[in-house]
Amino acid sequence: MTRTSADRMAAQEFPSAGELERVVPAAVRQRRLDAILAEPHRPHEHGLHEHRASIRPVVGPRRRLAPALLAVAVAAAVAIGAVVGVQSLSAPADPEPPAVSPSPACGTTHAPDAATLLNTLADCAAAHPPLREARYDYLHVRSLGSGFFEGGRGEELSTSETETWTAADGTGRTERRQPRGSSIEERHASELPRAEYPADPAALETFIRDREQRNRSEFAPAMEPNWFQMVEQIAVYSVVQPQVQAAALRMLATKPGITVDGPVTDGTGRPGVAISIPEEYSGGPARHVLIIDPATGWILGSEIIVLEAQSDVLLVGPPPAVAWSQLILGSGRVDSPTERP
Repeated sequence: MTRTSADRMAAQEFPSAGELERVVPAAVRQRRLDAILAEPHRPHEHGLHEHRASIRPVVGPRRRLAPALLAVAVAAAVAIGAVVGVQSLSAPADPEPPAVSPSPACGTTHAPDAATLLNTLADCAAAHPPLREARYDYLHVRSLGSGFFEGGRGEELSTSETETWTAADGTGRTERRQPRGSSIEERHASELPRAEYPADPAALETFIRDREQRNRSEFAPAMEPNWFQMVEQIAVYSVVQPQVQAAALRMLATKPGITVDGPVTDGTGRPGVAISIPEEYSGGPARHVLIIDPATGWILGSEIIVLEAQSDVLLVGPPPAVAWSQLILGSGRVDSPTERP
Protein backbone atom coordinates (compact mmCIF):
# COMPACT_ATOMS: atom_id res chain seq x y z
CA MET A 1 0.00 0.00 0.00
CA THR A 2 1.42 3.40 -0.90
CA ARG A 3 1.85 6.22 1.55
CA THR A 4 -0.85 8.24 -0.21
CA SER A 5 -3.47 5.52 -0.01
CA ALA A 6 -2.59 4.79 3.62
CA ASP A 7 -2.96 8.47 4.44
CA ARG A 8 -6.34 8.59 2.75
CA MET A 9 -7.53 5.56 4.71
CA ALA A 10 -6.24 6.95 7.98
CA ALA A 11 -8.03 10.25 7.30
CA GLN A 12 -11.42 8.52 7.08
CA GLU A 13 -13.67 8.79 10.11
CA PHE A 14 -14.01 5.35 11.74
CA PRO A 15 -16.04 4.68 14.87
CA SER A 16 -14.24 5.30 18.13
CA ALA A 17 -13.68 2.55 20.66
CA GLY A 18 -16.50 3.86 22.80
CA GLU A 19 -18.91 3.92 19.88
CA LEU A 20 -17.95 0.34 18.96
CA GLU A 21 -18.58 -0.83 22.51
CA ARG A 22 -22.00 0.75 22.50
CA VAL A 23 -23.01 -0.71 19.12
CA VAL A 24 -21.25 -4.10 19.10
CA PRO A 25 -20.54 -6.19 22.20
CA ALA A 26 -16.91 -7.18 22.71
CA ALA A 27 -17.59 -10.88 22.28
CA VAL A 28 -19.25 -10.29 18.95
CA ARG A 29 -16.40 -8.10 17.75
CA GLN A 30 -13.83 -10.73 18.76
CA ARG A 31 -15.70 -13.54 16.98
CA ARG A 32 -15.97 -11.54 13.77
CA LEU A 33 -12.31 -10.53 13.93
CA ASP A 34 -11.21 -14.15 14.45
CA ALA A 35 -13.37 -15.28 11.53
CA ILE A 36 -11.91 -12.66 9.20
CA LEU A 37 -8.28 -13.44 10.17
CA ALA A 38 -8.86 -17.18 9.83
CA GLU A 39 -10.36 -16.89 6.34
CA PRO A 40 -7.85 -18.48 3.89
CA HIS A 41 -7.05 -16.74 0.64
CA ARG A 42 -8.68 -18.64 -2.25
CA PRO A 43 -8.18 -17.76 -5.86
CA HIS A 44 -11.34 -17.41 -7.92
CA GLU A 45 -12.39 -20.86 -9.04
CA HIS A 46 -13.55 -19.75 -12.50
CA GLY A 47 -10.72 -20.25 -14.95
CA LEU A 48 -8.40 -21.62 -12.21
CA HIS A 49 -6.96 -24.41 -14.33
CA GLU A 50 -6.57 -22.21 -17.36
CA HIS A 51 -4.59 -19.51 -15.52
CA ARG A 52 -2.62 -21.58 -12.99
CA ALA A 53 0.36 -21.93 -15.38
CA SER A 54 0.63 -18.17 -15.76
CA ILE A 55 0.88 -17.52 -11.99
CA ARG A 56 4.41 -16.47 -11.16
CA PRO A 57 5.94 -16.45 -7.67
CA VAL A 58 6.43 -13.06 -6.06
CA VAL A 59 10.07 -12.15 -5.73
CA GLY A 60 11.11 -10.36 -2.58
CA PRO A 61 9.62 -10.02 0.88
CA ARG A 62 5.80 -10.01 1.14
CA ARG A 63 4.30 -6.87 2.55
CA ARG A 64 1.76 -7.22 5.33
CA LEU A 65 -0.86 -4.72 6.35
CA ALA A 66 0.13 -2.92 9.51
CA PRO A 67 -1.58 -4.51 12.54
CA ALA A 68 -3.00 -1.20 13.73
CA LEU A 69 -4.44 -0.36 10.33
CA LEU A 70 -5.86 -3.92 9.97
CA ALA A 71 -7.50 -3.65 13.34
CA VAL A 72 -9.09 -0.35 12.39
CA ALA A 73 -10.40 -1.78 9.11
CA VAL A 74 -11.80 -4.88 10.80
CA ALA A 75 -13.40 -2.83 13.51
CA ALA A 76 -15.01 -0.56 10.93
CA ALA A 77 -16.37 -3.56 9.02
CA VAL A 78 -17.78 -5.05 12.20
CA ALA A 79 -19.34 -1.75 13.19
CA ILE A 80 -20.85 -1.16 9.79
CA GLY A 81 -22.33 -4.68 9.74
CA ALA A 82 -23.77 -4.18 13.18
CA VAL A 83 -25.26 -0.80 12.35
CA VAL A 84 -26.79 -2.15 9.14
CA GLY A 85 -28.22 -5.05 11.10
CA VAL A 86 -29.72 -2.72 13.69
CA GLN A 87 -31.21 -0.49 10.99
CA SER A 88 -32.72 -3.44 9.13
CA LEU A 89 -34.36 -4.63 12.34
CA SER A 90 -35.89 -1.25 13.06
CA ALA A 91 -36.98 -0.44 9.45
CA PRO A 92 -40.60 -1.28 8.60
CA ALA A 93 -41.04 -4.29 6.37
CA ASP A 94 -42.21 -3.72 2.83
CA PRO A 95 -45.97 -4.27 2.62
CA GLU A 96 -47.00 -7.43 0.79
CA PRO A 97 -48.62 -6.76 -2.60
CA PRO A 98 -52.39 -7.20 -2.61
CA ALA A 99 -53.59 -10.59 -3.72
CA VAL A 100 -54.76 -10.59 -7.32
CA SER A 101 -57.44 -13.07 -8.31
CA PRO A 102 -56.42 -15.03 -11.39
CA SER A 103 -58.51 -14.49 -14.48
CA PRO A 104 -61.00 -17.28 -15.13
CA ALA A 105 -59.93 -19.83 -17.72
CA CYS A 106 -61.80 -22.02 -20.19
CA GLY A 107 -63.80 -24.57 -18.24
CA THR A 108 -64.65 -22.26 -15.36
CA THR A 109 -68.20 -22.01 -14.07
CA HIS A 110 -67.55 -19.19 -11.59
CA ALA A 111 -66.63 -15.55 -12.04
CA PRO A 112 -67.01 -12.37 -9.98
CA ASP A 113 -69.52 -10.96 -12.46
CA ALA A 114 -71.24 -11.72 -15.75
CA ALA A 115 -68.99 -9.45 -17.80
CA THR A 116 -65.86 -11.29 -16.64
CA LEU A 117 -67.41 -14.68 -17.35
CA LEU A 118 -68.74 -13.71 -20.77
CA ASN A 119 -65.44 -12.21 -21.89
CA THR A 120 -63.63 -15.36 -20.73
CA LEU A 121 -66.09 -17.55 -22.63
CA ALA A 122 -65.64 -15.30 -25.67
CA ASP A 123 -61.90 -15.95 -25.57
CA CYS A 124 -62.60 -19.69 -25.44
CA ALA A 125 -64.92 -19.48 -28.46
CA ALA A 126 -62.47 -17.36 -30.45
CA ALA A 127 -59.73 -19.95 -29.92
CA HIS A 128 -61.59 -22.51 -32.03
CA PRO A 129 -60.60 -22.99 -35.69
CA PRO A 130 -62.98 -21.56 -38.29
CA LEU A 131 -65.77 -23.68 -39.70
CA ARG A 132 -65.09 -25.37 -43.00
CA GLU A 133 -66.62 -23.99 -46.16
CA ALA A 134 -69.73 -25.91 -47.23
CA ARG A 135 -73.04 -25.15 -48.91
CA TYR A 136 -75.45 -25.73 -46.02
CA ASP A 137 -75.63 -24.67 -42.39
CA TYR A 138 -76.97 -27.54 -40.29
CA LEU A 139 -78.83 -27.14 -36.97
CA HIS A 140 -80.50 -29.69 -34.73
CA VAL A 141 -82.67 -28.19 -31.97
CA ARG A 142 -84.88 -29.87 -29.39
CA SER A 143 -87.70 -27.76 -27.94
CA LEU A 144 -89.78 -28.34 -24.81
CA GLY A 145 -93.03 -26.48 -24.14
CA SER A 146 -96.79 -26.66 -24.02
CA GLY A 147 -96.99 -25.67 -27.66
CA PHE A 148 -100.02 -24.93 -29.79
CA PHE A 149 -101.62 -27.59 -31.92
CA GLU A 150 -104.54 -27.67 -34.28
CA GLY A 151 -107.66 -27.27 -32.18
CA GLY A 152 -106.08 -25.35 -29.32
CA ARG A 153 -103.29 -25.35 -26.83
CA GLY A 154 -101.66 -28.57 -25.72
CA GLU A 155 -102.63 -29.92 -22.34
CA GLU A 156 -99.15 -31.09 -21.38
CA LEU A 157 -95.53 -30.26 -22.03
CA SER A 158 -94.22 -31.92 -25.13
CA THR A 159 -90.93 -32.21 -26.96
CA SER A 160 -90.26 -31.58 -30.61
CA GLU A 161 -87.07 -31.79 -32.65
CA THR A 162 -86.15 -29.78 -35.71
CA GLU A 163 -83.29 -30.29 -38.13
CA THR A 164 -82.62 -27.60 -40.71
CA TRP A 165 -80.28 -27.30 -43.67
CA THR A 166 -79.96 -23.72 -44.95
CA ALA A 167 -77.93 -22.37 -47.87
CA ALA A 168 -76.80 -18.76 -48.18
CA ASP A 169 -79.76 -17.91 -50.44
CA GLY A 170 -82.29 -19.38 -48.00
CA THR A 171 -82.90 -22.62 -49.89
CA GLY A 172 -82.80 -25.79 -47.86
CA ARG A 173 -84.72 -28.45 -46.03
CA THR A 174 -86.46 -28.79 -42.64
CA GLU A 175 -87.36 -32.00 -40.82
CA ARG A 176 -89.72 -31.78 -37.80
CA ARG A 177 -90.58 -34.53 -35.38
CA GLN A 178 -93.47 -33.80 -33.02
CA PRO A 179 -95.79 -35.87 -30.83
CA ARG A 180 -98.49 -35.66 -33.49
CA GLY A 181 -96.30 -36.66 -36.40
CA SER A 182 -93.31 -35.73 -38.50
CA SER A 183 -92.93 -33.53 -41.53
CA ILE A 184 -90.36 -32.58 -44.17
CA GLU A 185 -90.33 -29.17 -45.81
CA GLU A 186 -88.33 -28.04 -48.81
CA ARG A 187 -87.51 -24.34 -48.69
CA HIS A 188 -86.98 -22.09 -51.70
CA ALA A 189 -84.73 -19.14 -52.38
CA SER A 190 -87.62 -16.68 -52.18
CA GLU A 191 -87.73 -17.14 -48.42
CA LEU A 192 -85.59 -15.36 -45.83
CA PRO A 193 -81.88 -15.74 -46.71
CA ARG A 194 -79.27 -16.83 -44.23
CA ALA A 195 -78.04 -14.03 -41.95
CA GLU A 196 -74.37 -13.11 -42.12
CA TYR A 197 -73.34 -11.61 -38.80
CA PRO A 198 -70.26 -9.39 -38.35
CA ALA A 199 -67.44 -10.62 -36.11
CA ASP A 200 -66.93 -7.35 -34.23
CA PRO A 201 -68.99 -6.67 -31.06
CA ALA A 202 -69.80 -3.04 -31.93
CA ALA A 203 -70.61 -3.88 -35.55
CA LEU A 204 -72.75 -6.81 -34.42
CA GLU A 205 -74.74 -4.57 -32.10
CA THR A 206 -75.33 -2.07 -34.91
CA PHE A 207 -76.35 -4.89 -37.29
CA ILE A 208 -78.94 -6.22 -34.82
CA ARG A 209 -80.25 -2.78 -33.92
CA ASP A 210 -80.76 -1.88 -37.59
CA ARG A 211 -82.45 -5.20 -38.33
CA GLU A 212 -84.85 -4.83 -35.42
CA GLN A 213 -85.68 -1.31 -36.54
CA ARG A 214 -86.50 -2.52 -40.07
CA ASN A 215 -88.73 -5.28 -38.71
CA ARG A 216 -90.63 -2.93 -36.42
CA SER A 217 -93.82 -1.31 -37.55
CA GLU A 218 -93.46 2.34 -38.45
CA PHE A 219 -96.07 3.11 -35.80
CA ALA A 220 -94.40 1.09 -33.06
CA PRO A 221 -92.36 3.06 -30.52
CA ALA A 222 -88.60 2.71 -30.62
CA MET A 223 -87.46 0.08 -28.14
CA GLU A 224 -84.09 -1.22 -27.04
CA PRO A 225 -83.60 -4.78 -28.34
CA ASN A 226 -83.65 -7.62 -25.85
CA TRP A 227 -79.94 -8.37 -26.22
CA PHE A 228 -80.18 -11.55 -24.20
CA GLN A 229 -82.78 -12.86 -26.62
CA MET A 230 -80.80 -11.64 -29.63
CA VAL A 231 -77.77 -13.72 -28.63
CA GLU A 232 -80.03 -16.71 -27.99
CA GLN A 233 -81.55 -16.40 -31.46
CA ILE A 234 -78.14 -16.28 -33.12
CA ALA A 235 -77.31 -19.63 -31.50
CA VAL A 236 -80.69 -21.30 -32.14
CA TYR A 237 -81.26 -20.16 -35.71
CA SER A 238 -77.78 -19.70 -37.19
CA VAL A 239 -74.47 -21.45 -37.63
CA VAL A 240 -71.76 -18.86 -37.04
CA GLN A 241 -67.99 -18.75 -37.10
CA PRO A 242 -66.16 -18.85 -33.75
CA GLN A 243 -65.25 -15.16 -34.06
CA VAL A 244 -68.95 -14.25 -34.42
CA GLN A 245 -69.83 -16.32 -31.36
CA ALA A 246 -67.08 -14.52 -29.45
CA ALA A 247 -68.40 -11.15 -30.64
CA ALA A 248 -71.93 -12.03 -29.48
CA LEU A 249 -70.68 -12.90 -25.99
CA ARG A 250 -68.53 -9.76 -25.78
CA MET A 251 -71.47 -7.65 -26.88
CA LEU A 252 -73.65 -9.26 -24.21
CA ALA A 253 -70.92 -8.62 -21.61
CA THR A 254 -71.54 -4.88 -21.96
CA LYS A 255 -75.23 -5.16 -21.06
CA PRO A 256 -76.52 -4.69 -17.49
CA GLY A 257 -78.74 -6.91 -15.38
CA ILE A 258 -77.16 -10.30 -16.15
CA THR A 259 -76.58 -12.74 -13.28
CA VAL A 260 -74.11 -15.63 -13.13
CA ASP A 261 -76.08 -18.64 -11.88
CA GLY A 262 -73.11 -21.02 -11.84
CA PRO A 263 -72.71 -24.64 -12.94
CA VAL A 264 -75.73 -26.47 -14.33
CA THR A 265 -76.58 -29.55 -16.38
CA ASP A 266 -78.79 -29.21 -19.44
CA GLY A 267 -81.62 -31.50 -20.44
CA THR A 268 -79.24 -33.97 -22.10
CA GLY A 269 -76.82 -34.14 -19.16
CA ARG A 270 -74.18 -31.85 -20.65
CA PRO A 271 -72.33 -29.67 -18.13
CA GLY A 272 -72.69 -25.93 -18.59
CA VAL A 273 -72.59 -22.57 -16.88
CA ALA A 274 -75.81 -20.57 -16.63
CA ILE A 275 -76.43 -16.83 -16.88
CA SER A 276 -79.86 -15.27 -16.61
CA ILE A 277 -81.95 -12.11 -16.60
CA PRO A 278 -85.33 -11.41 -14.96
CA GLU A 279 -88.24 -11.65 -17.38
CA GLU A 280 -92.00 -11.80 -17.42
CA TYR A 281 -93.62 -14.97 -18.73
CA SER A 282 -97.37 -15.17 -19.27
CA GLY A 283 -97.83 -12.29 -16.85
CA GLY A 284 -95.76 -13.77 -14.02
CA PRO A 285 -92.15 -13.51 -12.80
CA ALA A 286 -89.59 -15.71 -14.49
CA ARG A 287 -85.94 -15.92 -15.40
CA HIS A 288 -84.58 -16.29 -18.92
CA VAL A 289 -81.52 -18.56 -18.82
CA LEU A 290 -78.70 -19.19 -21.28
CA ILE A 291 -76.62 -22.34 -20.79
CA ILE A 292 -73.10 -22.09 -22.21
CA ASP A 293 -70.44 -24.75 -22.56
CA PRO A 294 -67.69 -23.45 -20.24
CA ALA A 295 -64.95 -25.28 -22.16
CA THR A 296 -65.82 -23.96 -25.64
CA GLY A 297 -67.90 -20.81 -25.17
CA TRP A 298 -70.70 -22.20 -27.37
CA ILE A 299 -74.33 -21.92 -26.31
CA LEU A 300 -75.92 -25.25 -25.43
CA GLY A 301 -79.46 -23.97 -25.00
CA SER A 302 -81.88 -21.71 -23.20
CA GLU A 303 -84.72 -21.98 -20.69
CA ILE A 304 -87.57 -20.00 -19.21
CA ILE A 305 -87.86 -20.76 -15.49
CA VAL A 306 -91.16 -19.64 -13.96
CA LEU A 307 -90.82 -18.58 -10.33
CA GLU A 308 -94.46 -18.74 -9.21
CA ALA A 309 -97.31 -21.10 -10.07
CA GLN A 310 -99.71 -19.76 -12.71
CA SER A 311 -102.97 -21.35 -13.76
CA ASP A 312 -102.29 -21.06 -17.48
CA VAL A 313 -98.62 -22.10 -17.46
CA LEU A 314 -97.51 -25.74 -17.63
CA LEU A 315 -94.28 -26.57 -15.80
CA VAL A 316 -92.06 -29.62 -15.55
CA GLY A 317 -92.49 -29.53 -11.76
CA PRO A 318 -93.28 -27.26 -8.81
CA PRO A 319 -91.96 -23.72 -9.29
CA PRO A 320 -89.39 -22.54 -9.80
CA ALA A 321 -89.42 -24.86 -12.78
CA VAL A 322 -88.87 -24.93 -16.53
CA ALA A 323 -91.82 -23.85 -18.66
CA TRP A 324 -89.98 -23.76 -21.98
CA SER A 325 -86.54 -24.73 -23.27
CA GLN A 326 -84.46 -25.14 -26.40
CA LEU A 327 -81.40 -27.36 -26.61
CA ILE A 328 -78.90 -27.19 -29.47
CA LEU A 329 -78.01 -30.81 -30.14
CA GLY A 330 -75.89 -30.29 -33.26
CA SER A 331 -74.57 -27.63 -35.59
CA GLY A 332 -72.04 -27.34 -38.39
CA ARG A 333 -71.63 -27.04 -42.13
CA VAL A 334 -72.36 -29.79 -44.63
CA ASP A 335 -72.43 -30.22 -48.41
CA SER A 336 -75.92 -31.65 -48.94
CA PRO A 337 -79.39 -31.21 -47.37
CA THR A 338 -79.40 -34.76 -46.05
CA GLU A 339 -75.88 -34.80 -44.53
CA ARG A 340 -75.25 -34.39 -40.77
CA PRO A 341 -71.92 -33.25 -39.28
